[in-house]
Amino acid sequence: MKLNEAILSEKQSATAEYKKTKSAVTKELKEIEKKLKGMDARQKKEPENWGYVGSLGNALKNLKELGAELGGSANETAVRDSSGAGEVRNQRGTRDHARGKAPEGEKWLKANPRNEW
Repeated sequence: MKLNEAILSEKQSATAEYKKTKSAVTKELKEIEKKLKGMDARQKKEPENWGYVGSLGNALKNLKELGAELGGSANETAVRDSSGAGEVRNQRGTRDHARGKAPEGEKWLKANPRNEW
């Protein structure tokens, strides 16, 4: 097989596999929507149950990570630090305990890149 034919065959295989996988992803998203409607119904029966809030919060976190993996969006609040230099300010906007800025004699705060307190 000639090189050009091999490259063309490889591109066609990747395109076919992409379409197949995208179809599976779309199907899974529809299943997630159905499950969310089911959770709505269960939450209405137990409005004081905070477990549903926790479950949705975890799902939201996972969806945001998935969105970032698929290309992110323009309104993302967290920007990845590709330089490796680290932050210069903490989440309050001050320099207190930002990475590399712990005052002399104070302990470092544990790294928390996802702001999970």
